[in-house]
Amino acid sequence: MTGDGGQDRASDGVDHGGVVDGDGDVPVPPPFEGLDGAAEEIDAEPPLQLTEWPKDVAPSDDLRRWFAHDAENWEELRQRYVAELDAHPEAWESLRNAAAAGDVMLLYSARDGEHNNAVVLREYLLARVQEMDSG
Repeated sequence: MTGDGGQDRASDGVDHGGVVDGDGDVPVPPPFEGLDGAAEEIDAEPPLQLTEWPKDVAPSDDLRRWFAHDAENWEELRQRYVAELDAHPEAWESLRNAAAAGDVMLLYSARDGEHNNAVVLREYLLARVQEMDSG
């Protein structure tokens, strides 16, 4: 994944893509402007057709402020964000169900494509889909 607005296409049904261009600007209209979030994409080609944006699945404001996009805090962010997700399954269950049924695109506005909440959320959702499939 690149932080320049590019995206990787995953074969497992959950992709993540940056909405930040090479200059660090966020060249997308609201509701994405300046926010990290998650969205189910129904059309892989622009324009993006937003069908769901569960804002509650994003890390808490306190956790985002603490992380401050500092890669040195990455492992602890992962642990703390997973704990938040575990505590609020109602926030991510619809995304898990959508991922089990088809493709989901997680969007983020961070410049760092490797250290952001979409990376953690993607791994989390894939694990929950696998649990659902095996359970």
